[in-house]
Amino acid sequence: MNREATPQPWRLVTATGTQSGWRLGESGGEPWLVLHGGPGGGASPALLAAFDGTRHAAWGPHQRGSDAAGWHRARRLPVAAMVSDLEALRVALAIPRWSVLGGSWGAYLALAYLRRYPASVERLLLRGSFLGGTHDVWRLIRSMPSGALRQAGLPQPTSRSGLAAWLAGARRLFRFTAPGSAASQLTGAWLLAERRSATHGARRAWLHAGDTDADGQVTASCRLRAAWRDLRRSERRAGVALQMRRPVAPAQERKVALQARLLSRGCDHLLRGAVPGWRDWLAQAAGSDDQRAPVQLLHGRFDAVCSPHNVHRLQKWFADPDCTGAVGSTWVHSGHLATEPAMAQALRNVLRTCLFDPAARRDQ
Repeated sequence: MNREATPQPWRLVTATGTQSGWRLGESGGEPWLVLHGGPGGGASPALLAAFDGTRHAAWGPHQRGSDAAGWHRARRLPVAAMVSDLEALRVALAIPRWSVLGGSWGAYLALAYLRRYPASVERLLLRGSFLGGTHDVWRLIRSMPSGALRQAGLPQPTSRSGLAAWLAGARRLFRFTAPGSAASQLTGAWLLAERRSATHGARRAWLHAGDTDADGQVTASCRLRAAWRDLRRSERRAGVALQMRRPVAPAQERKVALQARLLSRGCDHLLRGAVPGWRDWLAQAAGSDDQRAPVQLLHGRFDAVCSPHNVHRLQKWFADPDCTGAVGSTWVHSGHLATEPAMAQALRNVLRTCLFDPAARRDQ
């Protein structure tokens, strides 16, 4: 078996504790840090699917708080501790600088890492960016089935102004309620909402399969329909399980409890005031000999999980008249998930071709 082409598990002692995850490629490849979405879920071999093991050295760590990382590591869980883990991993691997790929929640974590350790980041690739703001959280909460929330004793908020109180209530429910019916119902409703949103985005991508994307390519309808049908089956199974009040797996309950804990703390505060530092980093990166754009944004046109408006927010944050062409953005004919056909292809293109090179894009 070619180890370069096959993701391998790894475990390493770092300054912040023992870390583990999946890696692809050998040490001589271009180093990449790959951050998964959905805090509490852990990394997987699929996280590295877009990378070429003969060219890249990609590291996908289990983030603090996931079962795979060791539940004891969740005792100290501000996002700052997660960021410290990433830097400790870089130091332990003796990598001077690496590029960072973050998807969904991973995009938020990548931005927080860039703010704290700009000298460690070569380039930034963000997919389906979650920015921790009210709009992203509201999209999730409003997709939850109201009946299950009432059974959990946590009625759905009627407006965004009630989000903070609702999230605080969700955190208290997981913290002080014994594992059982209420926590299980809230977990089931939360997971079903995630699946509903992902399925909705994939369905819209399929229904608009005849539309032409920004690069003049038409996405195959049969592949998009197959992706939507797989997600739809998963959504239906989750809905039946919730309706029949089947107990959820303890790992899933811990995952949702972790997400409620992070969101109730207003995790977006780590991005406040970060813009000047980001622009300084961008100016230095854009002025280097490497002609590839330091920041690349990928976002699904039909993303129903993380708002497409986040791309415009990021463009505004990174905007600098002295760094023209330093931030590239691509609208992909997909929903939210990296596994959807068009998004998977877009990631491979960015990593395999010269899409980071503004000059190359103009020549196409």
